[in-house]
Amino acid sequence: MTKKRIALIAALFLVSGVCFFNGCGGGNSPAPTPVTNYTISGQVGTVTASGVHGTAILPVTDVIAIGANAQHYLATYNTTTGSFEVKIVSGCPYAVGFYNKTGSTITLLGYLRQEQVNWHSLPLMDPTGEVTNLGTVEIDMVSIEAIPSISLDDILSQTNMDAAAANLYGQVDGVMSIFTNVDVDSNGVYDFLESKAYLLQITIGTGLSSTEGMPTGEVDRMLNQFNETYYPVPNAYQIIFHAIDAPNPSVGTLGTIYFPVPITGVDGIPRTSLVGDVWGGVSGHIWNFMLASTHSVVEGELIYPTVVPSGTYTFEVAGKGTYTFNNVTGSPLAAVGTTESLIFPVFKMVTNEAGYVTTIHYKWMIREDGVTREATASEVKAVIVDTAMSSNGTLVEASPSLGIVEGSYPPPDPDPNYHAPKKIARDSSYVDISDWNVRFENIALFSCNYKLNSDISLSFMFLK
Repeated sequence: MTKKRIALIAALFLVSGVCFFNGCGGGNSPAPTPVTNYTISGQVGTVTASGVHGTAILPVTDVIAIGANAQHYLATYNTTTGSFEVKIVSGCPYAVGFYNKTGSTITLLGYLRQEQVNWHSLPLMDPTGEVTNLGTVEIDMVSIEAIPSISLDDILSQTNMDAAAANLYGQVDGVMSIFTNVDVDSNGVYDFLESKAYLLQITIGTGLSSTEGMPTGEVDRMLNQFNETYYPVPNAYQIIFHAIDAPNPSVGTLGTIYFPVPITGVDGIPRTSLVGDVWGGVSGHIWNFMLASTHSVVEGELIYPTVVPSGTYTFEVAGKGTYTFNNVTGSPLAAVGTTESLIFPVFKMVTNEAGYVTTIHYKWMIREDGVTREATASEVKAVIVDTAMSSNGTLVEASPSLGIVEGSYPPPDPDPNYHAPKKIARDSSYVDISDWNVRFENIALFSCNYKLNSDISLSFMFLK
């Protein structure tokens, strides 16, 4: 493993967990499903194939709502009338897929889209009321779209979003299409019905402004004042395959990732695949397959596209099998080098007379047309995930969260001054860290990790 790869992993996972599903609490069963509090309903209309002749039109047999927290909910569906009703737990976005299951073949016919604001999912982070009726949903098997008849005004009212936040969300949620893959191992059984879970996740590492790597001096600018001199710029991303699928393959087991489009190497030769390896396991049945990258050259010497390529990704893991993710969509807010419309926090560290940091204050900013301003509460809620440190495995990665390394970076192992990541509330303005007993002058590194509502994780780090 190269030093570049180790540094990237350290940056991305210093303040985040490595388990992203329900069921991380041990054993081989998903965590208990929370009590539902919201309903998505509607009626399936016509299934077509965009005028393509000779395509066999398949009927809908199942409707499934999949949350960004990887919870799955199977709808009550009347195959005669086409009416469906799915009970879910609000608080996160949901992809809604319409499927045909015939024997051992599961086909995604279409997933919910809202074309006017480019939604690939239903943003139910903070809805009004207790139900969204989508009306009649028309499905196109060629474009894999399921278009509801509910008006945009009505859906904005029910999802409690204004037009600006809705358009911003439309730049984030393309990655939600990944969640429509419900039979990733292609064995003809819905993964969630056999205590399996798979996720292709995109994590983004960032530099600050146009600086490569981890800049120094930014922490000093946080002493008793907000540091508004920086903004994050994504400079690398990882494609990670997480699996709950016993038994674990051994760490280091080789595998191959096949890309949806050829990716050109620095030698000018296009490549359609790259070898990676299984690099971790938790609780005896959770394992991870990673392709680490930096921009513009990845390990394996590929010139990485600015945006994660859209299409089908296939993972072949030695001794385990083949895993396929269709309809992967990249997000323009997670593009390497982008700053436009990216929401990020700025920080202020307040100290007492003895020089210990008592509180860290924060506020959310956004850049538009090269100018930074404070983000509105509606924009923040539309884009940033607010999840707690979880003990039951349903939401296992805290967002937003921060970390501090004292003394030196990298820290010794074991680190006598280790501080577990501290969750900060998205809609608050400060967090008390007096229990850490950290002197400001001893801070070697300060880091922040947060997730977008499409399950994209971003991290950035500041060296003292």
